[in-house]
Amino acid sequence: MRRLRSFSPPEERFLIERLKQEWKETERAAKRHEIVNRAKITGKILVNSLLALGLLGGVVLIAAVAPNTFAAYGKLFGGTRYYERRAFEKQFRYLRTKKYVSTERTDEGHRVTLMTRGKNLILRDVARRIRIREEKKWDGTWWVVMFDIPRRHNAARNALRERLRAMGMEAMQNSVFISRYPCREEVWFVARILNIEQYIQIAHVDSLEGYKKA
Repeated sequence: MRRLRSFSPPEERFLIERLKQEWKETERAAKRHEIVNRAKITGKILVNSLLALGLLGGVVLIAAVAPNTFAAYGKLFGGTRYYERRAFEKQFRYLRTKKYVSTERTDEGHRVTLMTRGKNLILRDVARRIRIREEKKWDGTWWVVMFDIPRRHNAARNALRERLRAMGMEAMQNSVFISRYPCREEVWFVARILNIEQYIQIAHVDSLEGYKKA
């Protein structure tokens, strides 16, 4: 997705809800006794994990739980993540230097608060990763996204096509994309970000005659 502007409050709420869903799915998939394996994340994943926890959990408490392991706990959301000491200390310095977070040392450990720069960074990351959520069973109907975007908005049109494909939609024609699963929220979110809502239509139909997936 092209460079994003700031998000409106409704857009922020949409992204935060998506992030909550991702977090809960990750928690369900993880085996809670595998603390060592869960601690072996580094680089951008570690940064995004801390920022996400700050966005969902409000103030985050970070404390050492083993000689080589830190735990981060979001007080509001209740999620916890574990980090290997060396990787954590490196990325934690990076977050403070870039002013993505502010920190305060307490008797419990470090209290970490997400700053505006950090909030914007993680929201943009969530926006880029939005996917249409597949349902366990397809109901046999189709969602159809059609658009007729003026040539002066070529960049936005190309960005829309790129995002629709990335979200899991299939191109029926250059300006017609389809999905087996509900996609209204995701499509309108991207359309608002690209400022092209007025050129898009969404239909929900029972059948698509003549369509054959390549």
